[in-house]
Amino acid sequence: MKGVSKSDIIKLRYADELEVRKARLNMLKADYSKEFENLTILKSEVIKAIKGESSFSADTLSELITESEKECNRLFGLCTDAEKDVADGESVLKNLSDSFDELISWAELYDEASFEKKKMIVNCLIKRVEVSRGYKLKVELNIDFEQFMVGIDKVA
Repeated sequence: MKGVSKSDIIKLRYADELEVRKARLNMLKADYSKEFENLTILKSEVIKAIKGESSFSADTLSELITESEKECNRLFGLCTDAEKDVADGESVLKNLSDSFDELISWAELYDEASFEKKKMIVNCLIKRVEVSRGYKLKVELNIDFEQFMVGIDKVA
């Protein structure tokens, strides 16, 4: 762990996290755009209903428009929240930095510890271990270690 640059790992994890957040934002924007287009179509159908050219009744169109407006408002709110998440990069960097520091402090503490202390540290880090046939192990950790391992693999 000490051989890998903290800034490299954090930059990679930040880029991954930002990519996920941008993908969510783009998906929400696409959903909002589709729903807004449906709302526009429904509103244009109202004009046809007034002229008597529509096969939908005014009540039906009113209900559909109300539902579509609610969905547009909901999606718009989600888009706004997602935009804030994308823009809130400092908190992501701070969380990643804190997690990395915690992981490094555990590694340093472990290196300098006696055997009994090492057992206690491992007990804090590992939530659960399952052993199945063929000695297959499944280890569940208490910390978010997998994200950093992905970052280490990319850097190393």
